[in-house]
Amino acid sequence: VLALGLSSRRNMCIHPTISQESDRVAVDAKCRSITASWVRQRKDQDPNIEVCDFFDGFDKHGSQS
Repeated sequence: VLALGLSSRRNMCIHPTISQESDRVAVDAKCRSITASWVRQRKDQDPNIEVCDFFDGFDKHGSQS
């Protein structure tokens, strides 16, 4: 049996600032602005760029950590 669970960023976000937003569109935009692959790549050249540490940790270690 193959199953796929879908949920919104609003329901899944654990970032302390972004998760406090009440507007779904604002959560989506802010989450995307710190998790997009091109933003995370730019972080390698510019450490001042904000990325989501929670997303990075999950991406690096996977769901088994």
